[in-house]
Amino acid sequence: DATVAFGQDDASGKNVKLAQKFLTIAEKGTETKQKVHGIVLYKRADTGNFEGTVTISIESDASGSPDGTALVSKTYTKEQWQNIGVGFFQSNFSEVELDRETSYWIVISSTLSDDTNHPNIAYRNANVYTDGEIKFFNTPEGWGVITGDLAFYILTEILEEGGVTGHHVAYKVNGDPVFFKKAGTTIQY
Repeated sequence: DATVAFGQDDASGKNVKLAQKFLTIAEKGTETKQKVHGIVLYKRADTGNFEGTVTISIESDASGSPDGTALVSKTYTKEQWQNIGVGFFQSNFSEVELDRETSYWIVISSTLSDDTNHPNIAYRNANVYTDGEIKFFNTPEGWGVITGDLAFYILTEILEEGGVTGHHVAYKVNGDPVFFKKAGTTIQY
């Protein structure tokens, strides 16, 4: 229900990077790990004529902020980013195993810092995710808090026998996404 920029000038009050905290949810049985295959975010229209690349990564938590080291990432070229339409999009990457009930960060950054030509992403500033928070980064201020949470989904698999074995996003005629997964022998949406 709101839009937040990233890739802006590296100055106070600007968003060079964004980060969304999330908590892994593997809680059945004795599993200690959760596989993550990707992230679904909601892209808003770019401001101006954005010419850079965009990187989406997952980082560990370091005292309430991202630690600066990508556990896994996906980089979109200028052309790839421009070809993503406004709405939900899925970023798949190499599978990574995350520790159970542990906080991690989705970090979104750009190769350019430009106030008039930058990407935008959707976030919610009400009815937020209770285990998360969204932060911005710029060099003068470091990591600062934005009220709300990104519009996001984590594509996961709990490591257990017969667990989730696949994910897929399909779209209705009106453009709304429908998320499918296979759990054991059941297809869920």
